[in-house]
Amino acid sequence: SHRKAAAPAAVPATPVKPAETPQEPETQPAPEQPAPTPAVEKPQPLRENIFFRIGKTNIREEEQPKIRSLVDYLKKNTAATVRITGYADAATGSQRRNLQLSEQRARNVSDALQQAGIPADRISIDYKGDTEQPFSTAVENRVSICIAR
Repeated sequence: SHRKAAAPAAVPATPVKPAETPQEPETQPAPEQPAPTPAVEKPQPLRENIFFRIGKTNIREEEQPKIRSLVDYLKKNTAATVRITGYADAATGSQRRNLQLSEQRARNVSDALQQAGIPADRISIDYKGDTEQPFSTAVENRVSICIAR
């Protein structure tokens, strides 16, 4: 008699399963949504500008959060490399002085990253002096940082 009781119990269970089946397609789009997540894990080139006072090479206190942000990013993305490019304003200083300024600015940013634990072999520097003017005003003298993976 137990077998007969088990058979009717299986019959109501069968309609319940098809009722769950329409819910499965609703959960299928969910796996499609995480698909962009792997794309986010591979960082897009990240750009940051560290601004300097005219004629100065020291990283100002108000620029330090950008350095910390870069360090955090590089520590999380251990395969990423960073390219630092120094610039100087053509309207101030001689070409020779501006080349020195742009080089020292780039080196100071590189040093700051290394002091925070970023290996030197992940950092490359370049400096343009006043040969390239990314901004139109002298106030915006800066070092450009591009991180690529």
